[in-house]
Amino acid sequence: FGDQGSVIINFEGRISTFNTLALGKNGEIIAGGNSRIGGNFSPSHFVVAKFDSAGQLVENFGNNGILRDSLLNSANHIIESMTLDKHDNIYVGLSLSTENFFQAHVLRFDSIGNLDTGFADQGIYTSQDAKGPFVVHQLLVDNEGRLLVAADNGVIATVTRLEETGAEDSTFGESGTMYLMDQTRFFRISDIALLSDGKILGTGYSYSQNLFSTTMYKATKDGQLDSSYGSTGIVFTKLNEFGGTPTDMFVAEDGKVLLTGFKSNGSFNDAFFLKYNANGQLDSTFGNNGMYVFSSDRGKEMYGVHVLPDQTILGVGGRAMIRLNAQGRPDSTWGENGILDIPNEFILAMRFVSEDEFIVAGTLTRDFYLGKYTTKDLSTATYHQESPEKEVKVFQNPFSESLNIQYHLNQDSEISVELYDIMGRKVQTLLAPVHRLHGYHYDEFRIDATLSKGPYFLRCSFDKSNQIIKVIKQ
Repeated sequence: FGDQGSVIINFEGRISTFNTLALGKNGEIIAGGNSRIGGNFSPSHFVVAKFDSAGQLVENFGNNGILRDSLLNSANHIIESMTLDKHDNIYVGLSLSTENFFQAHVLRFDSIGNLDTGFADQGIYTSQDAKGPFVVHQLLVDNEGRLLVAADNGVIATVTRLEETGAEDSTFGESGTMYLMDQTRFFRISDIALLSDGKILGTGYSYSQNLFSTTMYKATKDGQLDSSYGSTGIVFTKLNEFGGTPTDMFVAEDGKVLLTGFKSNGSFNDAFFLKYNANGQLDSTFGNNGMYVFSSDRGKEMYGVHVLPDQTILGVGGRAMIRLNAQGRPDSTWGENGILDIPNEFILAMRFVSEDEFIVAGTLTRDFYLGKYTTKDLSTATYHQESPEKEVKVFQNPFSESLNIQYHLNQDSEISVELYDIMGRKVQTLLAPVHRLHGYHYDEFRIDATLSKGPYFLRCSFDKSNQIIKVIKQ
C-alpha cells in the first residue's frame, strides 16, 4: 500500500489535513480534508482525493485524483464528513464560512468527481433552516437511499433527512429536520449511526448550568426522540467538570454501543471509552462502571474505535493507538500496557477495509497523510519510514492549460520548476526556488496561454540534481 504502507501528499506547499474517510464498493478510498496557506486563522479550503486499494491516486477522478474548492466561491471551507451511496456517489458535508456565519451544504459527486446535477440545486444542497446557521458534522445514507445530515450551531443540534433528489423529507421530524434544543441546555452532535431496526443513534455533548455532559440520542425512523431510550430519548453522562467530546462510536449486533473521544483534565486531553447497553444505561461490567479513561501527561485523543473479532477494542487517534480487552481494561500483552505511541502522524479518521486491515487518515508535519495497518502485527508496527527519492510524475501530458506534477523528497530540499522550448530557451518559470519539506508533493501549474502548441521541456531541479521531462502542448 502506497510507499511502505503510507501515502503522503504535499499539496502545493499548503498546510493540509485529511479529516474524513469513505470506502468505495471496489476497494477505493476517498479522503476528504482541508488545506490552507498560512496559520490557523488563514482561509481553509476543501480537498477530496480518491485512491485505489493500493494507495495510488485514481487519475480519472477530478483532476488526476483530486477535487478542490474551485466549485464554490467562499473564503473558508470546512469538511468533516463524507459518505457514499450504493451507486458510489460521494456525498460531501461542507460548511462554508462567510463574514458573519457558517452555512451548511451537502455536495454530491459521481464516481469520477463530477457534480451530480440531479441532486438538489445542480449537485449542491444548501440548508435554509431559519434556526441556523449550522456546521455539518456527519453524513449517513439509510437503507432506503436517503441521506441523514447531522449538524449543529453550538446551541441546537439537528438531523435532517434528504430524499435521493436532495429534497428535504417532510415526513421526518419537523418538515424534514429533527431538533435537539432546550431553553436551559446547549446541544452539539458529532456522530450518528443507523440501527438494524432503522432507528437513529446519535452522540455529542451538551452544556447546562456550567456543566458539560457527554450525550447520547436515539430517534425513531420518522425523526422523533425514542422515549424507550433512557427516559426521554436522551442520555447524559458526566465525565468531569470539563466534559468530554465524543468522536466515534461502534454499534454491536446486540445493540450495545462503544463510544470514544477525548476530554480535558485541565492541562491535557485524556482519551475515553464508554460502553452503553442497548437501553442507554452504562454497562457496569466495562471498565470502571462503564467508563475507561486513559490519562497521560502528554495528552491523548481518540478519533476512531472498532471492536475486533476477538472482542478486544482498538482505539485510534492523534498520535496513539490504544487496545483494551473486552472488559474495558488496557491489554497488557500489547504495546506498552495497551498503548502504541505514533511519533509523527496525527490521525483524525479510521475505516476498516477487512476483518483485520484498516485505513487511517490525518496529517504528517503539514502534509496529507494516509496509512494502512493490519491488526495482526500492530504490536511490532513501524510507522512512516522514508522512501527513496522517486522520479517526477507528470499528469495531463499532452496538456492544454495546466500541468500537474507529483514527486517525493526523502529529505528537505530546494526545488524549482521551469519550462523550456525546443531551442533551450526558458519560456516560463513555473516554480521559483522554494524550500520544500520531505515527503510527497503535488503541484499544479497554469501554463502561459500565449505559448504555441508543440513540444517543450520541463526542468525540475532538486538541490544539485535535475530531471528533464518532455511535455507537449496541444
